[in-house]
Amino acid sequence: MERQRTSDGKAAWLDVEKGIRCFGGDRKAYMQIMRSFAASTRSLLTSVRGVTKDNLANYAITVHGIKGSSRSIFADMAGGMAGPPEQAAKAGGFVFFRGHNPGFF
Repeated sequence: MERQRTSDGKAAWLDVEKGIRCFGGDRKAYMQIMRSFAASTRSLLTSVRGVTKDNLANYAITVHGIKGSSRSIFADMAGGMAGPPEQAAKAGGFVFFRGHNPGFF
């Protein structure tokens, strides 16, 4: 994912202020969650790179988790990117998935 920025220099894909508010203004707690997200998501993304027809169902489950956890930290852009490949994996067989995957994996 590109490191896009808004005109005021903030990350366009992550709403940090909203995340901190969600954690009752506790910046330290939010940053701890962010570190945990980064560590766990990195390994999840690695695990879905080798999607095959045999592990397509597991791929859909993993990408669904990435979508939810991304949205929970207010990384809505990443959460939105996970939706189409998740739906494609659930909608049909592997050939359908490969033809309708926007490149998330």
